[in-house]
Amino acid sequence: MALVALDITSAFDPWWALLETLDDFETVITPGVGAVLYSGAYEKTDLPQNLHAAAAATALRLSSLDYAKRTYATGARRESITAARLYVAAFKSAMSHMDEVAPHVISESDGKEVLGEFAGAIALNRVKSGFRAANLLYRVGYNYEGDAVARQVLEQIAWAIAVRRCTTQAQIRKIEPQSSMGALKAVHPEAARLNGTLSNIAHAGLARHQEAFHTDGDDRPRVRLAWNRLSESARNLLLLSDAWVVAFELSQFNYLTKRISIDNSDPPTMRPDRAFTQEIGDMVAAIAKLEMREAAAE
Repeated sequence: MALVALDITSAFDPWWALLETLDDFETVITPGVGAVLYSGAYEKTDLPQNLHAAAAATALRLSSLDYAKRTYATGARRESITAARLYVAAFKSAMSHMDEVAPHVISESDGKEVLGEFAGAIALNRVKSGFRAANLLYRVGYNYEGDAVARQVLEQIAWAIAVRRCTTQAQIRKIEPQSSMGALKAVHPEAARLNGTLSNIAHAGLARHQEAFHTDGDDRPRVRLAWNRLSESARNLLLLSDAWVVAFELSQFNYLTKRISIDNSDPPTMRPDRAFTQEIGDMVAAIAKLEMREAAAE
């Protein structure tokens, strides 16, 4: 049986285009019109300038787009590398890392098929949507909400490892995702530690609410709903991606012709020299450096 599921959204072009744009969006913001989202792939083309001209013409009720472009959209194109662009690059790296396993999957194993392996494959393929959801929340600064989604992703990764040896549905039903972190900790302690951090945020109490509260220059109370935290968010997604590949290779050990992250299934053993782990540190450090620079420039 084939254990890498196809994303059904790929059959619906408008939906798929929307998801890809949300994965990597840029904005043209015009007073009176709001924000126009477009794919970051067009960031260095004329599209941002053209969109800005159209938005300005609409807001000002101008009949000439050429006039609006000359007058109001001359500086619309942005060329510099920002923390947000590096964050998007990190998110794409996380998604690409998970895609690396697909070419190594075979439909039939040499041994007996185990129901838990199939259940784990379904869970891991389904939870890819969680990466995209967390990415979108992180991009708009909804960090607590993004962490809550990331925690759900992590639980599914742990569950896929925990059920991999189950032979009946009854055995699988007894294993709860929120109680499966021990299975992940045995093979990927760093990802398991991330669960503690994400849980503290998901179960937000007084301390978290105090973090969101502040007063402005006039001593008026304010509650922060969103804020910039891209380097930490990127680390979460990259670490989850590393853990996802480990879980996939463990749960689908008998269906892979090549493994990039684990050496053994029993006992489960990660490769300590995984190249992706070095990339995580480099990408996060680069984002953090730009975040600090951009914050100082404000």
